[in-house]
Amino acid sequence: MSAHDHVMAHRLGDLRELTKSLNLHTPPAYFASAKTMLPYEEALVLLRDDDSGRPLSLYLGIPLCVEHCNFCMYFYGLADRAGSKAEACVAGIEALLRKIDSTAGRPVAGSYIGGGTPTVLTAAQIERLLTAVNDVFVFEPGAQRTFEMSPGTMSEDKARAIVAGGYHRVSFGVQSFVHAVVKAAGRTFTPADEARALIRYCRNAGATEINIDLMVGLAEETDESVQDSVAQALTSECTTISVYRYRPARGSEVRSRGGIDRYVATCAARVARLADLATRHGWEVEGRADGEHVRLIDPSTSVRRSERNYYETRFRPQLGNSLAGIGSGARSFQRDHRFVYCAHKSREGFDLAGRLVEVQDCDLPSRVAAALVNELFREWTVDLAAIEQDVDVTVRDLFGAELAFLLGEGVLVEEDSWLTVAPDHRTDWMYYEKLLYPSDWLARRSASRHLRAR
Repeated sequence: MSAHDHVMAHRLGDLRELTKSLNLHTPPAYFASAKTMLPYEEALVLLRDDDSGRPLSLYLGIPLCVEHCNFCMYFYGLADRAGSKAEACVAGIEALLRKIDSTAGRPVAGSYIGGGTPTVLTAAQIERLLTAVNDVFVFEPGAQRTFEMSPGTMSEDKARAIVAGGYHRVSFGVQSFVHAVVKAAGRTFTPADEARALIRYCRNAGATEINIDLMVGLAEETDESVQDSVAQALTSECTTISVYRYRPARGSEVRSRGGIDRYVATCAARVARLADLATRHGWEVEGRADGEHVRLIDPSTSVRRSERNYYETRFRPQLGNSLAGIGSGARSFQRDHRFVYCAHKSREGFDLAGRLVEVQDCDLPSRVAAALVNELFREWTVDLAAIEQDVDVTVRDLFGAELAFLLGEGVLVEEDSWLTVAPDHRTDWMYYEKLLYPSDWLARRSASRHLRAR
């Protein structure tokens, strides 16, 4: 082993332990290199008025729930029975949007309203919310517009308000159709027949796309419970099923599952079996079995649209996309150049207009690193030419030593401008990829004790 390879191998050993201690098995969307503060509305206008011609997605978050599911990373607070928090939340978003000039800006290519649980709002509040959105943002023809629902807070009048506001795709957070699994997650159980009734409400209201969210990796889950949940969803008259892998947040959870590698392998095997079941029902499958998200698609009912019109939560080099995120805890990004984070918590109130938010800029090495690791995580392959089209540097100018080591070890395979993770190294790519992370970002992450697996 050369001296250079010895150094790389030593770095890799340290990074393997760091990955486990930080529970850092999925790459972040970006690596920030500088931070400033701006009023929220000014930061959103910068994102909306980008004249690049690239697609813009819009996210709007309602930071309220009726219960705290113990698997959820997006819990911000409980709604009150009187509805005062929901009213304050809608009023706060309306006030923020009134600060944004509605006569300028590029159209929105895709949108998602989530939370929290946006269906804690009344039908009248949903109507006000969507009116405020439509007054400020123009949508491209064919834009995917999704409204997230919790089965326990959904009703016919809410379905009608959602569709009347232009949101024709709805997504139900079911997680499992097996009572023991849902009970262990601290969530109210929704039987399959109730879910089918809710789907009929949405169809009657005019919804054209209906998605069911399921999860793998939850407590009390078995191979059989996962198969049963998917089988129920396949016959529910939905058009798509999104299957997410639970991400353990505490070290004790990881240890109880036999360690992260065993946990991921167990989940991947279950996802592979459910994907086979869906295929036998004539459905299509998108995504990797060992990834964090797989989508099952009914080709006979699903709406097909151009790639730019799907709602995107991460930057993709081939799209050059941006995201405007509105709400407590929401994140936004202007391509891979700038990221905005509203760190405000709903317990501090719901006034967003004039509130200072973090605006994080990314230097060139950080942008290239994020593009590399996210595309390789998502697709196992990346086109270096696509990354280099908007920068005045080659990827090898920045990561020549790291790429040479990964190619020499057979971890990556090169063909023309494409790099692909070799099949034999895909189970441990989560460790090798850390060689491409900015070292100063890893150092800051390591120094943040609250980010470590507990």
